[in-house]
Amino acid sequence: MVLLVLLVLVPLAYGPAESATNLPHSVTSPLEPSTTTTTYPSVPVNTPIYSGGVLLPSSLPDSPVRVKVPILVYHAVASLPIRGPAGKELTLPTPSFEAEMSYMLDHGYTPVTLEQIYLAMARKTKLPAKPVALTFDDGYGCIYNVVLPILEAHHIRATFFIISGNVGKLGFVTWDELRVMKAAGMAIESHTVHHKNLVTLSDAVLASELSQSRAAITAELGQVPAALSYPEGEWDKRVVAATRAAGYLIAVIGNSSSAPVLRNTYAWPRIGIDRYETLSNFAKALEGIVPARAGSILHKGAGPRGPLIPLKPEARVWQDRPPKQSSTG
Repeated sequence: MVLLVLLVLVPLAYGPAESATNLPHSVTSPLEPSTTTTTYPSVPVNTPIYSGGVLLPSSLPDSPVRVKVPILVYHAVASLPIRGPAGKELTLPTPSFEAEMSYMLDHGYTPVTLEQIYLAMARKTKLPAKPVALTFDDGYGCIYNVVLPILEAHHIRATFFIISGNVGKLGFVTWDELRVMKAAGMAIESHTVHHKNLVTLSDAVLASELSQSRAAITAELGQVPAALSYPEGEWDKRVVAATRAAGYLIAVIGNSSSAPVLRNTYAWPRIGIDRYETLSNFAKALEGIVPARAGSILHKGAGPRGPLIPLKPEARVWQDRPPKQSSTG
């Protein structure tokens, strides 16, 4: 008797570089939290933090420089949405992102990192005339395969908040990829270990989520993170105190409801950019005006939602490009 084994190959519905982005956003995903998360040696709270070779002071002066910088927050950029109940909304189509980057630069805006903003408030440097900060939460694979090539093509620096416990899992960025991003001038910061609502955690678990993510980034990338993004944008006085005690200098929250004049370094507001952003709304966001759109989880309680930016058929330049290989093995 001859036993025949048939292998059925199911074609993927997405390009090779985008397959990693089609994953859940919700922290209830079976991918997380993991019981096998690596434990890293703790990093002393007073460990010096540098940005571009410049030491970040451990605190700001009594009268810091008042700066107005819109901080934008993205999650995923790809042709296909990440999975999950909010996946479609959180995924900005690649051509829309490219159009936004071109508009931003064509209108004289200069992207800066959160660390640069902090240094400016500390009178250690000066910001350009029209600064804007681009941030990305969660650390999906698309930040390396899709976002990084676009940023590099435009010579743009951005800040990426990663969930350290998810690094290397299917659909998320790897440590080798993060090393490439860091070498390209991107700031890699903390989004905790498991993306849990910090307000709901016990003091011990809260401290672990903050310190272990900081330790992981330090050990893997050789850079102490300065900033934290509160998971789900949830925070209170206890969380702020724990964030400060863990050694972070900056923390960002959810969406801004007013002009982004930055004051409290542990509550910098951001403006969410999602799938339903129009280019006119993006222009308002660059001015620090929160787009008025109801229905969006990133813009609660506002006016009608706008349509997508009109898109041409995608050339798939970024998605189909083979990922860069890290030199760190």
